[in-house]
Formats: sequence, C-alpha cells, structure tokens
Amino acid sequence: MKTFKIVTWNINGIRAISNYQHKNDSVFCLNKLMGKKSKIDIICLQEVKALLEQVPLEYVQNPEWEFFLSPSYKKGQSGVATLIRKNVQLKKQYAGIGIKNYDQEGRIIVTEFGNFNLLNVYFPNGRRDHSRVAFKLKFTDALFKYALELQQKTKNPSIICGDVNTAHQEIDLSNPRANQKTTGFLPEERQLMSELFNKNWMDYYRSIYPDKKNAFTWWTYRQNCRARNIGWRLDYFIGPKENARNIKKIEILSDYYGSDHCPVKMDISF
Repeated sequence: MKTFKIVTWNINGIRAISNYQHKNDSVFCLNKLMGKKSKIDIICLQEVKALLEQVPLEYVQNPEWEFFLSPSYKKGQSGVATLIRKNVQLKKQYAGIGIKNYDQEGRIIVTEFGNFNLLNVYFPNGRRDHSRVAFKLKFTDALFKYALELQQKTKNPSIICGDVNTAHQEIDLSNPRANQKTTGFLPEERQLMSELFNKNWMDYYRSIYPDKKNAFTWWTYRQNCRARNIGWRLDYFIGPKENARNIKKIEILSDYYGSDHCPVKMDISF
C-alpha cells in the first residue's frame, strides 16, 4: 500500500495568492505546500478564478508538478485546478461529469489513479437570496451519483474533496442559531448531506474527530473573524465508509494564510 498526502484548498484566486506575503513567511503558503519538504503528492485548488494563460508560470511549468485546470466560462469566477507531483502515477484526468450546466462553470476535475479516484470539486454557493440553492442541491446529487458510478466502473473508491459550501452540523460553524436561514446552513442543504452520509459516504474529518469543536476552514474577512476563530467548516474530504480505515491523518492547516479559507490535508493509504 502507498500513502498519498492530499491537500484541498479554496485559494480565492490563484493570481492573488501568488502575490501573497504573510508577515511571518518568507515564501507564501501555496509554494510551501508544493515544496519538496512538504512531501505532498496532490493539491486540489478551488476558486482559481483564472484562464490557463492567466495562471503564473511557476505552477503551469513547474518541473515537479503536473498542472490541470478547469476554468469557468465566466471570467474571474469559480475554476478548479489539480496539481499532481510528477512521481505519482496517473491513469486519467478530465474536467467535469458530462453535464454542461455544471461543467461549464469549472467546478470539477476527476483524476483516476491505479487504486482510487479523486474528484476535486467546488460546490455552488446558494447565494444570499437563495436563488441558487436548487441548482446547488441538483449539482450535489448529480456529483455523488457520478462518483458512485465511477467507483463501480473502476472498482476503485472515489474520494471527493473541496469546498462543499455547507456546514453539515451545528458543531461545524460558530453561530448555528443565527444562520438557520443562511445558505450553507439551510435545512435542505444539511438534509441532503445527511442523506448522503447515511448511505454510501462519510465525512472523513468527522470520522476521526466526531466531537471536535472550533474546527473551521473558512472565516469572513469582516470583524477580524479569523483571529477570533469565528468561522465555518466548509472544506471536506468525503469518501466511502469502508475506506475510512485507510486514513492515517487528517488535519486543518489553519496557520496557512493567503485566502479566506485554509487548506485541509489528508494522508490516506491504498
């Protein structure tokens, strides 16, 4: 068995983060994840917000990494990218799940390895006026259906990672009572996740830390919320229940800056 070290991170703009310098860092954090010392094998990025020609060459032409991008047809929005270290054997990679309404927004990259599948996903935001909640729910249902079909086709487990844009339980955000009518914590959004977790899937972070409080991955830029750790857990690794035993470590890298989200890292063996 090989242990894969995988990171998911909503970077809120690859061009912005490429210029980020934290006051305590000599090198911004995405470069640190890509460095040899990190020993990371795969990095899944969401909200890249760039076309390929707009991505800094240090990523596209990095000698240590393969870079795959699925941009949105709307400039400056969405977009996902998967970086795979060149010593990791890859069978196949492609963008989307074959549904134009979802694929054109640059929300999904699928990578198939010899013994597992990885889906890098940026789930839709339901918007403040809830105008995209129905779209988000249909997207989620279609995505998990596709992941299950892929699993059956390849005979390998499908792991979904990315910004799910939903806090599943009250423990997953600071102020659950105040956000009952806020997208990302609506009853119908949470119910769909519960249904998925009651069937084939598992929230891998909660499989290891079922009762851990104040474990957040997103903080609004307003009111110094990150420093006060007033946030939401929106970034997940989700996979088949039977593969939870393969997890060696999963951690929220809250000391990595440059975005309103922080990375989540999982070590898993196949």
